Amino acid sequence: AATTGKCAGLPWNQIPTFDIACAVGSIEGVPSSYQGLMEKCCNPAPVVSHANGCGFYCLAANKPILDLTICFMDAGIRPDTILCNGAEDARASGNIAELTKKPSPTSKVTGSPGSSNG
Repeated sequence: AATTGKCAGLPWNQIPTFDIACAVGSIEGVPSSYQGLMEKCCNPAPVVSHANGCGFYCLAANKPILDLTICFMDAGIRPDTILCNGAEDARASGNIAELTKKPSPTSKVTGSPGSSNG
């Protein structure tokens, strides 16, 4: 059977960082409300939209992978949409202060489905 969904063919299940991180995503996409739920768990690391809005991810900055995934589930994020790229006790090694210096961290992608964001 062919796999279909608005995010079919997009890399929603590939976290675009080599550092330790967790993401949420699915072939159908995820509710935009997940970004806000993730922000509470990921703080101070920013939550970043990727795969044309089909997923969100953040570095495991202030807690290890296991604690981050538990926080996501406690916040109401479906377990089958959560994916991480490290061991349960792994944490990000990157400089979160540098990441949070990005301009307008609260900006949201508002392009229409047919537009290209680069």
